[in-house]
Amino acid sequence: MSATDCGGRFRLRTDRPEYLWRRVADHLAARIDRGEFGPRLPNRGHLARDYGVSVATVDRAVRLLTERGTTRTLPGKGTYLR
Repeated sequence: MSATDCGGRFRLRTDRPEYLWRRVADHLAARIDRGEFGPRLPNRGHLARDYGVSVATVDRAVRLLTERGTTRTLPGKGTYLR
């Protein structure tokens, strides 16, 4: 896995030459597969805090999940799992 759980926050591995947003997306996808989220993802600010990254990084990660067909975002409502 590309991250370790650090008491509710995740430390992403930095030993691989890969975009940070892609690592966040991959880790979120794994958490979705394990059923860690309800019908929707936490807001981007909470995810950014959990992963120790910027909101822009989380935004790009969520866009990748949407491109993969894993999530869909409703403006003003949130990001829902498909």
